Amino acid sequence: MENKIMLEWNVDYHFQFNPFYPVDLRLVFAIPTNQKTVYMSLDIEEKFTTFVLLLDTQKFIRAWRVSQDDGYFKGYNTGDPELWRKDRKFHYAEQGFSLGLANPVPLADISATGRFPNCNISFVNGVTRTIWLLANQAEYFPVSVRNLDEAYTFQQIAGRENCAVYPCEGIYHAWFQQHQHLLPTIPE
Repeated sequence: MENKIMLEWNVDYHFQFNPFYPVDLRLVFAIPTNQKTVYMSLDIEEKFTTFVLLLDTQKFIRAWRVSQDDGYFKGYNTGDPELWRKDRKFHYAEQGFSLGLANPVPLADISATGRFPNCNISFVNGVTRTIWLLANQAEYFPVSVRNLDEAYTFQQIAGRENCAVYPCEGIYHAWFQQHQHLLPTIPE
C-alpha cells in the first residue's frame, strides 16, 4: 500500500507501508540516470535515528575529489566511471538496480568529518551503490547520515537545491499522524 505526505523535495518519491503490523514504512525514491530510472528506499523504522537528504551528483563528485582518500576504496574519490566500473562488486549494484520498483536498493550511509569546506567524506555502507549511480550519471541521489551536523555539512557541500534535510523520526511521526486511521490497533 502506498501513500504520500509532502516533503520539501523537488524529486519523485513516495511511501510504501504494510496495512498491518509491523508497518514497515519505507520511503522510495525514483532516480533518473543516463540509462533508466532506478529506485532506492529507506526503511524509516530501521533508520529511525538517522537523517535523510538529497545530494546533487556533480556537487558530490567535486566535494569527494577534495576529500582525503579513506583508505578502504583507494582512489575512488578522485576516480572516474572507468575506475568505478572496475570495482569488484560493481556488477552486484547493476543487478540490484535492475530489479526496479519491486525491490528498491537501500540508501547508502555516509559520513563527513571536519567542517565545511574542509571535510572528509567516507562511507559507512553503500560505496558500490553510490559509484554505480555516479558512473551512470544519476542527477541526484538520497543518502542517510548519522547526525544533524553531518547532514548539514553534506547539505552545504553537495545538497540538491531547494531540498530539505529530514530526521527519519520526524518523517515517521508526520506520516503516522496523517495515516494512523489506516492502521489496525495493536493488541496489548
